[in-house]
Formats: sequence, structure tokens, C-alpha cells
Amino acid sequence: MKLKIHKFFREHKFILYILILSAILRLIFFSRFSGIWWDSAVYIGMAKSMFGTFGFWEFLRPIGWPFILGLLWKLNLDVVFFGRLLEVFCSFGIVYLVYLIGKKIFDKKIALFASFILSLNAIFFFLGFRLYSSVPASFFILLAYYLVLIDGKFRSFFIAGISAGLAMLIRYPVAFLVVPLCLKLGWNVLKRRSKSVQKFFIFNLTSLSLFGIYLYYNYIKFGDAFISLKAGLSSISTNHGVPIIIMNYPLFYLVFLFLFLNFLIVFLGIGLYKLIKQMNEKKFFFILLPLILFGGFLQLFVSMREERYVVPILFVLCLIVGVGFVDFKFKKLKYILLSLYVVVSFILFSFMPYAVGPQPFYAESDVLEMLKLCPKEARVASSSPLAAVHWDNVQPYYGEWTTPQIKNHVEDIECIFYSSCDYSGEFPFSYFENYYDLNSFSDEEWCKEYVLVKKNE
Repeated sequence: MKLKIHKFFREHKFILYILILSAILRLIFFSRFSGIWWDSAVYIGMAKSMFGTFGFWEFLRPIGWPFILGLLWKLNLDVVFFGRLLEVFCSFGIVYLVYLIGKKIFDKKIALFASFILSLNAIFFFLGFRLYSSVPASFFILLAYYLVLIDGKFRSFFIAGISAGLAMLIRYPVAFLVVPLCLKLGWNVLKRRSKSVQKFFIFNLTSLSLFGIYLYYNYIKFGDAFISLKAGLSSISTNHGVPIIIMNYPLFYLVFLFLFLNFLIVFLGIGLYKLIKQMNEKKFFFILLPLILFGGFLQLFVSMREERYVVPILFVLCLIVGVGFVDFKFKKLKYILLSLYVVVSFILFSFMPYAVGPQPFYAESDVLEMLKLCPKEARVASSSPLAAVHWDNVQPYYGEWTTPQIKNHVEDIECIFYSSCDYSGEFPFSYFENYYDLNSFSDEEWCKEYVLVKKNE
């Protein structure tokens, strides 16, 4: 037994070093990511709505990540703390899966290099704490890639199907990364490989069944099976995103590549050339085709350009750079460029807004006092989803729920949080003051903010 453990550590010591370094860095910075951003708060609100009685629900959001967060909340765990912890574990898992996938498709050196540069990348590191859906979706799709790649027993394809289906439910565009897996399994059928038909159907039926259950759920609840897909596609194809470091414009992804790879960008071209020159079946289905399909989708159909949308394809970019780096003849130069990459990543990370969210909830400083006036079980209306972090039954005061709808539910709503920065529609304070006491009011340079509490009868 000791010999086996010793052999395992000897054969995998470098990836273990990378994982230990990755874990240490994430533990150091874990407590500093204290801000909850808009989308993260929406996911929390939806999570509580799924397992509670009432609350946030945005049709355009996939259901997978809120469902996972909702399970944590239902277990009476701190959804913010344990949600972040789960996301860090997914980041950790992605680094390891990149190593496993790279070793199967290329070799150990390329796999180690790809894992190393991904684990220390500033953008990937930053997004691993934000409670966004990109990181968990990427973990599950990479798990599916690895399980299909090893071509194991039927249970591997069953788990791969579950993982791919869950990835799509967490983030819809990941479906473009499921297509290469379906095509690879279909190719195996055409080649009449052993038990390829059974594996093809096990994977596809499992992954599509999860998505089918979700479509059926939408049909039963809303009368339209595709309501979320249509709303989500409409949003990403018409709205503009809020990137962390880059302005949203047509060359967004080109600039992203330079920021993501900086001094290693030269190896991307070299690696892509060698990849095409040495193309085989695995490299085509697991590297080139995902890059073409997912990259083309982002560039052609997504106007909401943000760094987080690129996360599912980062493993391909890192592996291609690894192909160019490992066989580069000028050893001193390549290690100088690698060192500069690490330095620039840390510098870039220092400029990211990791301490607090970009727009704090306007009642944040009075949350403890407000929780006494509006207990967690109270139904509240808020123009900011950040209220859902503190209250369990939050009614949105934006989107489909505008002032007329809020007026119709004053008997049920115990507190109202309103900011003109979040919702620019009419706010009839003269009407609401008949039912609510004004707890606080702020007329700052940018926004008017109201906190109203139901009058005692």
C-alpha cells in the first residue's frame, strides 16, 4: 500500500505542487472577496424562491446554479460562504481536469503547463469567487469531456451525460461544447467501434433527459417550455455586458486574449499551427472543434461580451499555448516569457475590484436594524436583488414588477427598498406613505433611495 502511494506521488508530484499552490492562493484571498454582485444576488434570490414560498425569478436565468445554491440554503448553510467554497472547489477541479485531459490528448508536459498557467491566471482566479455560473458549468462540462475521452465502461458515459446535462442547465451556451462530444460518439458509431451505439445513446439520452425535464417544468409552470431559452438568448444577443477590465466593443475577444495570455500570446499561434499540422481524431473533437463552435457562437451571436463568458473554453486556449510552449527551441526566452506572464497576472489581479461589489445594496449599512423591522421571513419588495442575500422572500421591484404591480400587493409586502439607480420608473411615495413609514431616505448625487416599513395597525 505504501509503495503504491509513494509511486502515485512520484508520478504526479508536479500536478500536486500546482494544486497545492492553487489551493493556498485561493485560501489566502477567500475572505477578501466580500462583495455580492448583481447576478450573484439574483442566483441567490432564485435559489430561495425554488425552495421557499416566494421570491425572485428571472426567466432568462438557467436553473442549474440556483438549484445547487438552493440545496445549500435548504440545508441551513450560509449560501454565500458555502456557495463561494463550492465555486473554489470547482476552480480547483478545473485545473486538475485540464491536466487529465491534456495528458490524454497530448502529453504530460503540455498538460502540466496548461494547468499551471490556468491556475495562476488573474481573470480565471478572480471569477472563481464571484458566485457566477461560469466556473461550475465549466467544471461539469470538463468532467464530461474527460469521461468521454477515457472511453471507459457504460457508467462513465452515464455520469458524463449527467455532467453535460447539468453543465447546460447551469449555463445554456455550454451546449455548444456538448456538440463535439455528441459528434465524437456518433463518429465512433460510423467507425463501428466496440459498443459505440450503446455509449452514444447512454450519453445523449442522459444529458438530454435532464434538459427535457427542465423544459417540461417550464411548460407546466409557465405554459412555455422554451421561455427561459428565448429570454436568455434575447438578452445575450441584444444587451451589452459589464466587463471587469475591458470595454465592450467588437474586438473584445481579441483584447481578452492579450490580457488572458499577455506574454504567452506568441505561443498561441505556434501551438495552433502545430495542432493543425499534427491533427488527429482526439485533437479535432476535443480541442479544435470546441474552439470553433464555442468561439464562433460568442463572436457571432453574443453582444453581451464579458470575461466570464469565455471561461468554458479557457482549457482549450491553455492547452494550445502549451503545445507551442513545450517544443519552443529558445528555452531561456520561453521561461522569461512564462515568468513575465506570472508577474503580469498578479499585477492585473491587483487592479480588479475584489474587495466590494461595484454597487453596494443601499440598505447594506442598516441591515441588522432592518432585519429587526423586516424579519427574514417577511415579504419585501426591492429594486435591487441584493436584498435577497438577507431576506428569504424578496419581490423584485423591476422588470415585469413595476409600480402598478407593487401597488396591488401592498397588503402582502411588509417592506420596500427602492433606488432610482436600479429602477428608473415612477416611485409614488405619496401613495406608499399611506401604508408605510419612511425608515430612511437618501438623495445622493446619483440616486434617490427609499426604505419603507409597513405601518403598525
